[in-house]
Amino acid sequence: MKRHILSFLFLASSLGFSANAQEQGGDVFQLTKTEGHYLFQTELNYTVPATVLVESGIHALLIDSLFAFEHQEIFDFKLRAYKKGKKMNLGGTEYIVSHRTKDVVRLGKHSFYEGEILIIPNYKSAWEVAVPIQYLYNDNDDRRQLIKLDLRNKQMRMLSQKEWRKERKGYKKEKMNFKSYEDMPAIETDLNLTIKGEERTLAGNFNIDLGNPEFLYLFHQSKDVQKFIDNNPDIKVRQVYNRKGRLIGDAISTERSEACGISIMGKALVITRQFPQMTTEGCFGVNFFERTTTVFDFGNSAFYLKK
Repeated sequence: MKRHILSFLFLASSLGFSANAQEQGGDVFQLTKTEGHYLFQTELNYTVPATVLVESGIHALLIDSLFAFEHQEIFDFKLRAYKKGKKMNLGGTEYIVSHRTKDVVRLGKHSFYEGEILIIPNYKSAWEVAVPIQYLYNDNDDRRQLIKLDLRNKQMRMLSQKEWRKERKGYKKEKMNFKSYEDMPAIETDLNLTIKGEERTLAGNFNIDLGNPEFLYLFHQSKDVQKFIDNNPDIKVRQVYNRKGRLIGDAISTERSEACGISIMGKALVITRQFPQMTTEGCFGVNFFERTTTVFDFGNSAFYLKK
């Protein structure tokens, strides 16, 4: 009997220690990959089960209208109608925005989103909600915005400052800025391309877009992108159409594309016309971040890469 009591006390002590260790850290979200996007399951405000899309190429939390109004009393949103006909371009598809508000939404035990919320009819697909991670914070660590994204192991973690100090060795620091459309996160860097065996460089500002499943898109409207094409007349540019025969952009063949030490081989580079509102030269997508472990420090305009 005494042995059973001691075993129970040891187990209880161990569980208490583990819980305390978790308390000192941040929430961990297990991710699944669907149609090139990363999703996680959670309970919004500790009550409403939801599938959430990990994003950074949007400026507001997006919620499918049917889902939002089914749970309006739980969210306690004070929704107001948006400007009539207001649209939002998501992945090249335009959606009507019906309502908007500003609020705080709990996504985990210590993880919160704070900012604008947009309600979009017919938005639901594999997810009901999309969250821009640049507006997440950890209320267990002075509202810090340290987020570790490990797509190879399908995990997103809200890091504490203490955890980050222990883990920081081996990461390469890059500056981040918000000098882009709707203040979305971006990085000024050189894009190095190998085309026809020759190294070419396009310097510019590139958005961080976790809603884009590709390695990289360039934006057709960028003057620097157009200048790059004009200055390299030997590069063959071919037009790209969607399944409905609509022109969506151009493409150039590359042997290698590299930025911030992250590279991809033999991938056609798309120069898209689908995002005319964007003010940067292009955007790095999910496939870029699948090749590295990344820690975003949004509060200090920096992110860290580790191969």
